[in-house]
Order: sequence, then structure tokens, then C-alpha cells
Amino acid sequence: MLRTKSWLGSPSVLVLAGLVVILSAAGNLRAQSVGGTLRGRVRDTSGGVISGAEVVARDTAKGITYQTRSDAQGLYQMALPVGAYDLEATADQFAAVMESALPLSLGQTIPLDFTLPVEGIQASIEVHAEAPLVDTTSGTISGLVDRERLQTLPLNGRDFGQLALLQPGVMANANGANAPFGGKWATFVVNGQLDQSTLFLLDGSEINDIASGRNPSGSSGLLLGLDSVQEFQVLLQNYKAEFGKNSGGVIHVATRSGTNQLHGSVFEYLRNSALDAKNFFDLPDLPIPAFKRNQFGAAVGGPVRKDRTFFFLNYEGLRERKGITSVATVPTDAR
Repeated sequence: MLRTKSWLGSPSVLVLAGLVVILSAAGNLRAQSVGGTLRGRVRDTSGGVISGAEVVARDTAKGITYQTRSDAQGLYQMALPVGAYDLEATADQFAAVMESALPLSLGQTIPLDFTLPVEGIQASIEVHAEAPLVDTTSGTISGLVDRERLQTLPLNGRDFGQLALLQPGVMANANGANAPFGGKWATFVVNGQLDQSTLFLLDGSEINDIASGRNPSGSSGLLLGLDSVQEFQVLLQNYKAEFGKNSGGVIHVATRSGTNQLHGSVFEYLRNSALDAKNFFDLPDLPIPAFKRNQFGAAVGGPVRKDRTFFFLNYEGLRERKGITSVATVPTDAR
């Protein structure tokens, strides 16, 4: 029997880890944000449409405001980054109507109509409504892995890509390939397609492996950078043409941003062979092969300029020392 020892060290396997995310509230960048959509109609209490009504959305965490006006049919639409929003609709000679802390997820379209009373009847109306549980505006079959799941569900190696397996039709690929230069992919397949058919997007940009087109990862075979992910969407079927480059599913990841409050985290996880049992091929008279894994990192985010510009830093490192028992057949002295 032969024993070999492999060394694996990577300060960051995915572009997400160690990535500096700076989000600015400059008006010319807002249209490029990755998030969801609010749309609806503004009416008066008699059912008539109100054109030119101003609809303002304020990000509750960042203080950034976005605004638009209703058209001649009273319709409005706003594309907004992921987050929670306070909304207000106003028009001349009408009282304001407000909606508080409405959550908006990646790829979500929320229909939200406003009914404005005549000014003087009531100064303002505040509405408390939940986001719809069923998407009635799109035929896309998809699933969302939000920040709560990313924080609370157990993940071996902190590989957030494992959570894609929660969606129907997504299965782990036991035949994941190795790269010519030592890379390794933690692959999975969607609806029976090849693993190369899955499209990975990070804030709207493709991050598939440049050589093979497979899922992005590194020598560890893990998708690291968990603390820098806000949420991700798994598009399974019937998605829009803008995602139509590949024939399989789409994994669309939205990264986290800083807010008006300084926040951060530090972690380290240790796994070793102290409590491991021997496998079938380990010799009974020799010690258990050495195994030690250290996974550590930190994240911090906050304001550069309150209500306007923010920063977010994330670093994740992985160090693994592992002894592997292997079996080889060699000629004996008699041969």
C-alpha cells in the first residue's frame, strides 16, 4: 500500500471571495442594477387613472431613493436592486399613500397599485402589505435562495452552490471533471442537461469557467464567498430571452452591499482526523491518515458617504492538509 499526501491551499476560490463591492447611487448607474421590478397603476378613489403621479422608492438600509412618474394610463414601472423599500405615491390635489418595508428579491416582479384619495379628506394613508407569495406576472419556473437560508442552512465546506440542489430538477453530478491545470468543479446538472449547459451569472455578468464552460470554482471544488452573497436565483425553465445563452438552467447570484450601518463578521472552522474512523483500506497497525482543514475569513461593509456610496469587503481562505491511502499492485520477488 502507498500513502500519498496532497496539499491544498487557496485564499479564495471564487471571484466573490476577496471581492471589493462598491455601489454608488449615481443616477446613471441605477439602470444597471441587478434586482427586481415594481410596477402598477395609480388611480383615484373613483377608479380613474392619475397621470404624472410621482412614485418614490427609498431603500430602508441605504437611504437611496429612486423615483418615476405614471404615464397617461396611470402606469408606472421601476427596476430596483435587491432590498426592502418604503414607497410613496403623490400627485397634485391628492393625498399621499405610503407602503412600508416592502421586500424585493432577485428577479421578482411585484404588482403594486396605488389609490390616492382627494387631498383634504386625509393627509396620507399608510399601507402595510406583504409581497405576493405567487408570481402572477411571469411564466418563469424558478427558485430563490435568500439570505436567511444562506445563513442558517448547514453547508459542508461553506459551498453555497449546494443550495441549488433544493430546487426540483437540480441534481449533483457525480462525474465532475478536473481541469488540466489542477482546478476542480463542484458540478450539478439541471433538468438532465450537461453541466456545461448551466449558465452562472454574478450581478448579471457571466462567470462560467473560461476553459470548460462549467460551474465556477477552483482547486477545492467549492463555491466559496458565502458571506458576500445576498441571494441567488435558480432559473429552471421558461426564463426570459436575456438568459438564453445556454440550454440548461441559470444560477444568478446577487452580491451584498454595504449599508448606512457598519457591519461585519469573522469566522474560522476547523476539521481534523482526531475523531475520524479508519476507512477500509487503512492498515490496522498504522495511524489514521492525517487530515486537517482550516477555513477562515472575514467580511465588513458600511458607508463611504451616507445615503450615497457604500463598500463591502470579503475574504475567505481554505487550507487543507490531507493524507490519502491508496492501493497499488506491484510485482513480487518471485516474478
